[in-house]
Amino acid sequence: PLSALRSVVDNDGEVLYQSIPRVSQSVDQQAAWLTTYAMKRGVSEGTGRFLQGQFAWAGLAGKTGTSNDSRDSWFVGVDGREVTTIWLGRDDNKPTKLTGSSGALRVYADYLKHRTPEQLLLPWPNGITTASFTRTSQGA
Repeated sequence: PLSALRSVVDNDGEVLYQSIPRVSQSVDQQAAWLTTYAMKRGVSEGTGRFLQGQFAWAGLAGKTGTSNDSRDSWFVGVDGREVTTIWLGRDDNKPTKLTGSSGALRVYADYLKHRTPEQLLLPWPNGITTASFTRTSQGA
């Protein structure tokens, strides 16, 4: 389980308590890879492409979001070290007039200027193949 408390340290710097999370693979590796790949494409070609100009070398993944009536703006960004979620909204639930890419994404980009991202490497897993296709006048 996740813990908000990482450690307790006394005045002399001695660690009195440290939370050590137990990690286990809970999502199929191929499904996780496909999801991350789609999120990387969202940054390289989609609504998150603002990040490409500043951090193309990092291969970031992300997903923007905007709630109904532009009340909320959110962005989930992934680099090689962490997953970060940014949410912008009002406590009275009135519209912010921000989209995921015009609001929360910009906050994430500013955050990365102060905490250099770690490159997100995505090695191709076994069992994933590609196929090329072209759209024709008789096709869909």
